[in-house]
This record gives sequence, C-alpha cells and structure tokens, in this order.
Amino acid sequence: MPRFADDLRVCLYREPIDFGCGINTLAAPVVGSMQMDPLAHAV
Repeated sequence: MPRFADDLRVCLYREPIDFGCGINTLAAPVVGSMQMDPLAHAV
C-alpha cells in the first residue's frame, strides 16, 4: 500500500474536464480558477 507524505495537500476541482487534452489545458484551471501552482507538491 502506498504511503503519502504527512504534509501532502489534496485539492479537488469539481467542474468536468477533458483528460484527453494536453498538459497545458489541464493546468489552466489550476492556475486560473484555483490560483495554485501546477508544479507544487500537491495532488
């Protein structure tokens, strides 16, 4: 069973998203709506 770091943050995006698109399109809601860094240590 995998173990996760104690300081790992888990964030949820509740709107539908197409996972067939590129990484830049997937990172756009993280930057725009959630105002987070897509390269941060979080899931």
